[in-house]
Amino acid sequence: MTTEQPKRTPQNLNDLIASEDAVLAYFSTPECRVCKALKPKVLAMLSDEFPKVSFQYVDCEAEPEVAAQNMVFAVPTLVVYFAGRETTRLSRNVGMGELAEGIRRPYQMLFEG
Repeated sequence: MTTEQPKRTPQNLNDLIASEDAVLAYFSTPECRVCKALKPKVLAMLSDEFPKVSFQYVDCEAEPEVAAQNMVFAVPTLVVYFAGRETTRLSRNVGMGELAEGIRRPYQMLFEG
């Protein structure tokens, strides 16, 4: 599970989403307090419950074209992809239970079924 990457383009994020079985794209900004509090919880949940989901941090200030391509207009925004397709999108008020439920079924179907 990777937490930090170099600056990306919309195309290389698309390529990563297409090449990985499961991706959680975490759209944030360095100043977002909610994002800073939520990120370690998301990483811990992925590590404990969904270790095959690739975590991808996107800094919306440094990579605005990536945020725009993904229609991200508020932070935090979490977008989950399975087999290259968006399955869950949560923005601003993100509940950990809601996020886990959005991941659990497709994760079980893809990796445990």
